[in-house]
Amino acid sequence: MLNHGILPDNVVTPSALKACAGLLALKIGRQIHSLVKVCGFESDSFVQSSLIDVYVKCGEIKYAHILFDRMSHRNVVSSSVLIAGYARQGYVDEAKKLFNEMRDSGVEPNLITRNGLIAGQLEDLKVGIQVHSYVIKQGLGPDNWVVSALIDMYGKCGCATKLLQVFKEMAHMDVVSCNALVSGLSRNGRVDDALKMFRQFNNQGIKLNVVS
Repeated sequence: MLNHGILPDNVVTPSALKACAGLLALKIGRQIHSLVKVCGFESDSFVQSSLIDVYVKCGEIKYAHILFDRMSHRNVVSSSVLIAGYARQGYVDEAKKLFNEMRDSGVEPNLITRNGLIAGQLEDLKVGIQVHSYVIKQGLGPDNWVVSALIDMYGKCGCATKLLQVFKEMAHMDVVSCNALVSGLSRNGRVDDALKMFRQFNNQGIKLNVVS
């Protein structure tokens, strides 16, 4: 496009930035960011969220937060990206603070927000229970990705009984939830139970993978 003198717009740019985030191409992401400034659509919410995602994925979370603070209209996408980034990089307090600020400002967390917070290796049982209650309230109990994240969280918090309870309440078992259960049981010293469940899943025809 650029070689032909065609400048990208606020529709094409998020796609290019998504590719940069996936490839961890920080240098190219910064170049696109500079181009965005020149083209004058840096304030576009979709572009801003995509830029934040690039910096988060490439380990520049502090700069991602600076961009987030500059946003005139923060939305659930940009908030979720930053929350997940902090959670996955071990900044537990920052992730929880942002999550609470998000709800207090009237921005309703969605599936991505909750998954990002739960799956971010938070070993804070109190927060985990709060998020679990919120998931139930919002009717997201049947969602396998959410349930798998909850199982993983309870496993890391040392609550083997609770993770088994969550698993039993699932409507449909899949390899992701099965892996989370086996891992959680093993992590909490219940190796015999983990092996038993592993064999049970295998006998039920669930296609286990290398993670299992």
